[in-house]
Amino acid sequence: MKTALQEKMVRAGRLVVMVVAMACALTTTLAEAQFGGPAKEVNFSAVILPATDKLPARLAITATIDDGWHIYSITQAKGGPRPTKFSFDASGDFEIAGDFTPDKPPKVHVYQDIWPDLNVEEHHGTVVWTAPLKFAAGVNPAGVEITGSVKGQVCNDEQCNNFKKAISAETE
Repeated sequence: MKTALQEKMVRAGRLVVMVVAMACALTTTLAEAQFGGPAKEVNFSAVILPATDKLPARLAITATIDDGWHIYSITQAKGGPRPTKFSFDASGDFEIAGDFTPDKPPKVHVYQDIWPDLNVEEHHGTVVWTAPLKFAAGVNPAGVEITGSVKGQVCNDEQCNNFKKAISAETE
């Protein structure tokens, strides 16, 4: 049999749990209002380009960005928006043998009211990054699959959405 004090403590504990649950729900709602929902405004694809007489095999990652939206470059300096970042699952079959370079440079803006004196590097439309690949001895590039993810931030004039998307590449 519970005493009156024990009953009050149980009710107080339930009240604390309800307050914490409401605070968590409010925090989630505020975060969604600030950063938006799932980032369907940008999509990624990847392919392994075979070696040619003049070029080594390359990994190409394509971002297709909806009209009115942009993402930030992979070289975006710290202190501003989130740069686009690639990460790859470990494999003994290949290594990324150089830096990724875009097929067109990002557009550079300075937003003095938000990030004073910071060059903000934005990509719009479609951008393709490529990097050279080196395959391990005895590995047939045609049988290699490269998996990983791309993460960053896609924005328009009203909101930004953080994203992390899986990518997978095989030989073209």
